[in-house]
Amino acid sequence: MCEENSARIAILKEEIQELRKTVESLASRRDEEKAPEVPVANGDDVVADDVAPIEENRMEVAEQNQAEERTNQPTSSNAQNSYPRRYHNTMYYNNHRHSPYEIVRYCHFCDNVGYSDSCRNVLGSAQRAEIVRAKQLCPKCLKRHTGVCRKITPCAYCSNNTHHRALCNAATAFEERAKKSHHC
Repeated sequence: MCEENSARIAILKEEIQELRKTVESLASRRDEEKAPEVPVANGDDVVADDVAPIEENRMEVAEQNQAEERTNQPTSSNAQNSYPRRYHNTMYYNNHRHSPYEIVRYCHFCDNVGYSDSCRNVLGSAQRAEIVRAKQLCPKCLKRHTGVCRKITPCAYCSNNTHHRALCNAATAFEERAKKSHHC
């Protein structure tokens, strides 16, 4: 267990270093793209021909900044809840990359390795509900939490959003569970 945690910490440290390098390179690239500050001269030593290119350069930089701000703004009507595009790419990458660790799931009813929905040791939904109450688990997500459950996925068998599919007592639930390969 300690070795796994050490390996996870090492991987996270490497990822943090990569992210820092990326942020630093983006910041330096942004600084390079910024136009140099043009000193304002008094009217005596500036010729009218010298002012026109400086003014054009200033206008181009202002237009580029406005265009950049427009591309970073969310396009959906729900702008307050949206993230700029660069965050979506990071979230997609984090959500879709494979974990180097195998996730082991344990049945909530018999504590063997496997999914709670396919448990053959505890078949009745009343027995399962009693175990859930005894372990103080949420009947919607089968996890332990204090607040209101945020799970919005309905039961796969009866489409009801008040219980987890392992607790469903519909006739179709028993038929579907019989078809599944069991773990215990």
